[in-house]
Amino acid sequence: MSRITKEQAIAAVGEEVINTLLFANVEPTNRVTNNGTAELSARIKAMEGEDQVTVFMYVYVDEEEFMNAEDLGTLDWDDAMANAEFEIY
Repeated sequence: MSRITKEQAIAAVGEEVINTLLFANVEPTNRVTNNGTAELSARIKAMEGEDQVTVFMYVYVDEEEFMNAEDLGTLDWDDAMANAEFEIY
């Protein structure tokens, strides 16, 4: 499945689910992006119509800042969350 926008994810599973993801703890995916960013993700189970699905959120932060951060709270999370991508399985 291809990645979708926040608005598309809200339409599929609801704003409450997506807002929960936006405040979830993210974990590194260890995927290589080759563009100077580190990819982090979070996931949650949700209902899409009558089907239970898993919603993944992917965010990207500057790789160098991520690798050198002693406190992840110092990263630019506003930009990362504003550009989050989602997948629904």
